[in-house]
Amino acid sequence: DYGHSERARALLLEIIEEENSDARTLTLLGQACANLGRWSEAEGWCTEAIEADKVALEPYYTLALVQQHQGELAKAVEAMKKVVFLDRTFVLGHYGLAGLYHDQGRLAPALKSLDNARRLLKSLPHQEIVPESGGISVGSLRETVIRQLQQWGAESGRIEEAKV
Repeated sequence: DYGHSERARALLLEIIEEENSDARTLTLLGQACANLGRWSEAEGWCTEAIEADKVALEPYYTLALVQQHQGELAKAVEAMKKVVFLDRTFVLGHYGLAGLYHDQGRLAPALKSLDNARRLLKSLPHQEIVPESGGISVGSLRETVIRQLQQWGAESGRIEEAKV
């Protein structure tokens, strides 16, 4: 969280060498590697974390982001779907899934996922920080989601017009 990913990676590797690691430790190592742009290493640690705990949300979320950076959109969508399945109230899961669908040119499911994120954000206090967001406020993300809904909705309309 404080930009010390290289140090965190080194410490986490020491912990893993000294003891059996749990999914949380493996996920943190995956996140540190992702922050450093070590995509394949991050993917490996997230995969190990998932093997350690198949219902832990964080390694699937990090894995989806890593796969997205690697251009593996289909795999990223599958990982992000698992995030949403594990916790239907995880706003960033819906938001991330929307972006992945949009990147694939799948506007209908992108709009649906984005609207799910909007509905979840609607009930949260404006100043609250979105969990796992790195400090983004609910209000800020809500504005972004609404703006994207408008843009993607217009984009969807243009695509429909072009089909006619």
